[in-house]
Amino acid sequence: MIRRGGILMEAVVAMMLLSLLTLSTGQALSLMNRQSRFLSQRAVALQECHIALAKVAEIKAAQWNAEKLAAMTLPADAAETLPEGALKLTQQPLSPAEEGTRLRATVSWRPAPGADPATVELSIWRFDLQTNGAAEGVAP
Repeated sequence: MIRRGGILMEAVVAMMLLSLLTLSTGQALSLMNRQSRFLSQRAVALQECHIALAKVAEIKAAQWNAEKLAAMTLPADAAETLPEGALKLTQQPLSPAEEGTRLRATVSWRPAPGADPATVELSIWRFDLQTNGAAEGVAP
């Protein structure tokens, strides 16, 4: 009789350990899935920053203005991947001694409902070369 009770207790303890192991495995898989989703969202955000800066870099500096920069938005496929995603382009002149501009592309999104917003930012600097008038765009 004592032996049967011991086996029953061992079985109960084994089942509890098995349920704890199953629960912790499920939580670990859930965490890995969230991290994987966040990393793929971050990759899309970095790619969109790069594409936006490449588009702006193709435009001549004289044609830049705040309205054109503000009009650039995330494409539809990126907006689906990045919940509450927004693209913001800003330009900042360098010091008065330098002739150039710093452009920043910032993509922000909310990785999960109730989570803090995530942000990715890339910058480029564009320097206007002084020419001697002989050839357009050639440094003296």
